[in-house]
Amino acid sequence: MMILSLLFALLLCLQLGHGESYNNSATSFYFGLMTSSGYLTISTLSPLNVTYNITIESFNYTRNGTVTKNRPDPYVYLSWHFRTQSNSFADRFKGIHLTSDQPISVSFSDYFSEYLILPYHEYPGVSQYEYYAVSTSSYYNYTLSQVLLVGCINNTVINIIPTVDLFIPIDVQKNGSDDILVTKGNSHTITLHEGQTLLLGKGNGSDISGTHFISNKPLTVITGHQCGSTPDMIETPSCHEMQLQAPPVITWGKRFILTNFINPYFDSTYSSYVKTVTSQANTSITIHCDGATNTTRYSTNGAIGTYQYNITEYCYVEADKPIVVVLFPHSYFYYISTMVLIPPIEQYFQE
Repeated sequence: MMILSLLFALLLCLQLGHGESYNNSATSFYFGLMTSSGYLTISTLSPLNVTYNITIESFNYTRNGTVTKNRPDPYVYLSWHFRTQSNSFADRFKGIHLTSDQPISVSFSDYFSEYLILPYHEYPGVSQYEYYAVSTSSYYNYTLSQVLLVGCINNTVINIIPTVDLFIPIDVQKNGSDDILVTKGNSHTITLHEGQTLLLGKGNGSDISGTHFISNKPLTVITGHQCGSTPDMIETPSCHEMQLQAPPVITWGKRFILTNFINPYFDSTYSSYVKTVTSQANTSITIHCDGATNTTRYSTNGAIGTYQYNITEYCYVEADKPIVVVLFPHSYFYYISTMVLIPPIEQYFQE
């Protein structure tokens, strides 16, 4: 997982497709725990002392610390007690708020996964934010393909359009609210306030990838699986906890580089499973990999592409409209995988 930490450290500067530039470092973050306990790594580019503060109001929990450029805090423990376990009202108030007096960068890791915690940004002139879930299926039907929504700003109105039938509370602000079955392709609208959480998921081998969230204000969307399996892992059979934070569509790109994840404990190179999601209809995606070129055209937004390659060096992905790319590298005879968000090449540029 340290490889991912080094990768994340390179991704501080990003550039939006419409010319707005921003940093993944910020002074305010909202997120939540979707599965188990884990650790935050908090770092800064400042040579001076930067003070951070973590609060979880529903637990009366606070923690303070100080970091500098040469002294990050790599082991900030978050207990499994803080996780959001259901869509019930009792689990509605488990948002974790991290603030600092100067910009910091944050990542979360546990035994199975590691991903960057993205700050929430309100962009000038933007009144609609879109997000898509990315997940997988599982060999074990009792585990959930799931997504955790965390409100960052009061009165955030969210339209949820699932790709599988989901039970969602009719009124997430009402204790004891009944659930409504929102069938595939239909929609349900909710409102979340700052720090509120809502967990959605489905078992029985379901995959909620492509589930669409449209909000009037920025959200935190953490997506993955309680114990997910790629097609190779289903054959094994095996499953692993998987999760990452989904970026808003406004930050997606068109060009990507895929590389093999070297496992220092095994000499064999295992194939990698790749998922893409389209942001617009009639999107063409071309992948140059393993000496071959494959082009696929997707007719709708939110369309899921799945590919599998034995990446010996690197592969190049390009699209004519913005997409997101998630890599599922394998290890240990296809018993283990994780989810890795691949940043578009455009995000390495800075004006």
